[in-house]
Amino acid sequence: MTNILKTARRAHGCLPASSRVSAAAVLLAAAAIVGGGAPAARASFVPATTIDGPDAGIVGVGNVAVTRAGGGAVVYVKSDAGGNHVWLVELLNGVWQTPSRVDAGQDGTSGQPTVGVNDGGGMAVAWVNEGKLYAVNRPRYGVAATAPTLVYAPSGANVVATNPSVSLSINGAAYIAFTTATSSLGPGVATTPSLLSLLTGPGPMQNPTLSAGTVRVARFDRSSWTTIDPAINIDAANSAGLGAARPAIVAGADGNALVAWGEVANATSTVWARRINRLLPSAFPQQVSLPSFQGHAGENADSVSVGLEDDTSYGWVLVRQDFDDGGQPHSRALARALVGSLLQPPVAVDGLGFGGGDAATAPALTVDYRGRGLAVAGLEGAHGVVGAQLNADATWAPAARIDSVSNGTVPQPVVASGQYDTQTVAWEDSGAGGEVRGRHVDRGVYGRETVLSDPTLGPALPGGGLSVGMDQYGDAALVFVQASASGRRLVGSLDSEPPTTPRLRRALVASRTGHPAFSWGVSFENWGPIVYQVDLNGAVLQSTAGLSLTSSRRVADGNYAYRVVAVNSHGVAAPSASGRLIVASVPPRLRVKVSAAPRAGAPVRVVLRVVERVPGAIRALARILWGDGTVTSTNRVGTHRYVSPGDYRVRIVVVDVARNVAVRTLTLHVM
Repeated sequence: MTNILKTARRAHGCLPASSRVSAAAVLLAAAAIVGGGAPAARASFVPATTIDGPDAGIVGVGNVAVTRAGGGAVVYVKSDAGGNHVWLVELLNGVWQTPSRVDAGQDGTSGQPTVGVNDGGGMAVAWVNEGKLYAVNRPRYGVAATAPTLVYAPSGANVVATNPSVSLSINGAAYIAFTTATSSLGPGVATTPSLLSLLTGPGPMQNPTLSAGTVRVARFDRSSWTTIDPAINIDAANSAGLGAARPAIVAGADGNALVAWGEVANATSTVWARRINRLLPSAFPQQVSLPSFQGHAGENADSVSVGLEDDTSYGWVLVRQDFDDGGQPHSRALARALVGSLLQPPVAVDGLGFGGGDAATAPALTVDYRGRGLAVAGLEGAHGVVGAQLNADATWAPAARIDSVSNGTVPQPVVASGQYDTQTVAWEDSGAGGEVRGRHVDRGVYGRETVLSDPTLGPALPGGGLSVGMDQYGDAALVFVQASASGRRLVGSLDSEPPTTPRLRRALVASRTGHPAFSWGVSFENWGPIVYQVDLNGAVLQSTAGLSLTSSRRVADGNYAYRVVAVNSHGVAAPSASGRLIVASVPPRLRVKVSAAPRAGAPVRVVLRVVERVPGAIRALARILWGDGTVTSTNRVGTHRYVSPGDYRVRIVVVDVARNVAVRTLTLHVM
């Protein structure tokens, strides 16, 4: 019953008709909501740093992938030994490692790299070299990756492999969706520098030199790659998987996959989705693009993006499609849920309407393991970025502008998600000196729009690619290329979540030596070691990598607010709740007054006055030991009756929180 209800709810996430009439006003108003007036999300962007370069041979980014546990890798193209080749840099503990060449030993031209990763260090990299598809695999950390392995060598004159998309499941099964096509210029055309920006960047253009495309899928399990035969596109007579119709694939937690692509039928580009059960394509491929939407006839569709939940029965497909709008094509971004092998009704996620106005392009989708996510797209007229939040109940929040100002060109945003309803979205703003900008989203709350690129390294390289990946806790890695007179640089910016909040072992810490001892529980952080700093009244006392600290600096007597702040390797901090520190090096003063001439059977009154040397140091009552085995606890007056006459030795004891002891002793002669 739960699944039925969930499915039913998936069809009701679009804007009502009354809202679409003034879609531009809706987007502008929503932009204000997700802008400066909203509370900031928790994560912090770390300024861009150089991963590789400066080097004039850096061409462009393939993609970056990040595991749930925070490891990751980026693949890119850089010239070496006279030709373009594939390079990789791993991300370990939030630190970029040394670049290494992936296609070692290969001659000719390589390009179109794509990487997938999983926890434990599993990795799959695919690329095209001289028209053939190759891959390397690594099952886990500590095991050497395989040598470049030929996955698919197209047969036929001038037939090449192109447009690979790789995805790696949590259990190690890897998939590559790719296209084979006829090249008018020979095998090397698919990876020449002049075409690389079309093939590696987000939302690539149609390549006029390739034709007669077919979409194929290869699967890696344990030791080898197997290509599914025949091709998986719907009609062998159709051209599929080229340009913006390139395939996209995502591997599920169950070791199966979802693939989507575009193919041309009757001169119209349509988009299809198909599940892959290990090596068996589903017998029920689904057409994602629409014959009509809201009364407008459907036209060309492409630019597909896919996502799966951990329960892989549920997935989403996002597509760009033109619709007839008064005789003109109007581009929209539509999402469709896939339940089992059946697509659900479409949901517009661009906040637009018909009757003229803006158009959506270059859509991108991310879905987390629990079914939440974010769909983004570029706006052709406003040169803006629009996004819609996917809720856990499979409904969509109204679309809103994500960027604050119009960009110099139509942006092609990228997006990634973690496990706990967090996302990072980024785009290139070519109208602001080639800046790359981004925002972190935490449970639907947008953080500040931040410039991620470093202006001292030059503008972002047009066509150099932009990619983002995120771990389960919301740490994201963003990679792009910047170019200046000194050369091109592959740069990375990190969107770092703070560590988990440390918990104080003691809310009250006291010391009489001036060297207090603090302790706390461990904080968790995917990226790098944590340093814990102890703050007193907002100022840093000392820091340590451990879970306890005894101050080597002497702290003056006083009553302080203290907290422990967990700081990750990128300077992002998480403070604990506040505790109290009392330092008292001397005992309190104690004054005593006794009523005159005590008599047996009559009450004897002892009046106390305790003077704190440090405010708040006295937390317990004074104890009066009457000398006959009776004890009274009080903070001011103690009363006692002696049964018999005699001399009694009376002790008054006061202990403060620092274990300083004040004692007064007197002898009472009871008549």
